[in-house]
Amino acid sequence: MRARRDPRLAKDREELDRRWRQSIADIIKRGRSTGEFPSGSDADDLGLQIGAMIDGLAIQVLLNDTTFTPERMQQVCMDVASKLIGFSMEPAPA
Repeated sequence: MRARRDPRLAKDREELDRRWRQSIADIIKRGRSTGEFPSGSDADDLGLQIGAMIDGLAIQVLLNDTTFTPERMQQVCMDVASKLIGFSMEPAPA
């Protein structure tokens, strides 16, 4: 038997997800406009990819996975985001 979805709740969730992905895309676009990030893949696509990764890993953290800590999640997210966006996690030389 298939669970019924509340249309209002579904619409609200969809809007929150859209805003979340757009926020990530906006950060990428701003970083590109200031020269902090190189040009590259579509920022909206990257927002979707990075948002999905964060959402997926957050489930493990929220459920207190003993092998996946919040610190490990941050490390993984930053590593993957830096590769997708094309920036270095190493500080720029002074």
